[in-house]
Amino acid sequence: MISYVNILRSLAIIGVVVIHATGPLMSRVDNMPYWWLGNLLDGAVRWCIPIFVMISGMLLLNPKKQESISDFMKKRASKILIPFVFWVLFYTLWKSRRSLGDFSVVSEASNIISGDVYFHLWYMYMIVGLYLITPVIRVVIAHAQQRLIEYYLIIWFITSSLFPMASHFLDLNVGLKLEFFTGYLGYFILGYYLHNVQISEKAKKWIYLAGFLGLIVTFLGTYLGTEAKGAFEAYFYEYKSPNTFFVSVALFVWAKNIDWDKHFSKDGAFMRVVASLSATSFGIYLIHPFVMSLLGTELKNLVGFKLNYAFIHPIIGAPVSIVAILVWSYLIVWMMQRIPIIKKLVP
Repeated sequence: MISYVNILRSLAIIGVVVIHATGPLMSRVDNMPYWWLGNLLDGAVRWCIPIFVMISGMLLLNPKKQESISDFMKKRASKILIPFVFWVLFYTLWKSRRSLGDFSVVSEASNIISGDVYFHLWYMYMIVGLYLITPVIRVVIAHAQQRLIEYYLIIWFITSSLFPMASHFLDLNVGLKLEFFTGYLGYFILGYYLHNVQISEKAKKWIYLAGFLGLIVTFLGTYLGTEAKGAFEAYFYEYKSPNTFFVSVALFVWAKNIDWDKHFSKDGAFMRVVASLSATSFGIYLIHPFVMSLLGTELKNLVGFKLNYAFIHPIIGAPVSIVAILVWSYLIVWMMQRIPIIKKLVP
């Protein structure tokens, strides 16, 4: 695996855990020091999901991969379909564990179909959709000139990022129907594009500046919106908002343009840890809410306290809980990946 991809995957899974571990702090508008801690931690890593999608696009859209649709689906089924089905069923039962007497197969089947299973599994539904369309997009990419890909990405940014911004702030709804240019497909193609395009040093500086400004907008925009609203304003946390887009692009370009193998030996401790965290990142994504629940509600029932951001002052509790969730999730996935058959659940 390319070293910078391992770096990005490792950073992204840490970011996901940070978001879910510190998210409750964003509701603490009654305690602004707590809220600001959450805003700084949560707001700093909103790029994590775009980065995951960009990595998937970079790896899957390689036009040199000559595969029939059936071959493509067979190869990906074990990596996506098996975990998808298992974890959807697992979390359906897990969330109903205390009310199994009232369990409704019809209701839960409806939730599974609609994607309303558990807060993090929306990503699985989205990525399965991207996998289904990948054979089509591969053909387009294989025959498309760079300008055509850039054209698509520009229209996608306008429709997926700028149109929603106009709707949110100006109450201006654009009637153009451009569904193919919305959603996460743009990030998917963007990952392939950024991996293959050569960016000038001057352009990189502008990209990094835009990313830095995007980060500032995330922090301050969320604060000002929350202050005005009197409740958490989530717009600037959206994964397709302009600020998050620019931060995501800047981070991807930054990681790509560092010669990691020159600075860190692949056999050294740092890169071995990064490679291992990268290899378990998908499994960690799937299992970490379960670990959060164990360290939270289940631990409280057992010993009387929760291991989350609030078990002590958040400035200590937040980082401790983040590390605990990440380490336990990693260890569980690492062990599962070494058990035949079970390893298919956390590829």
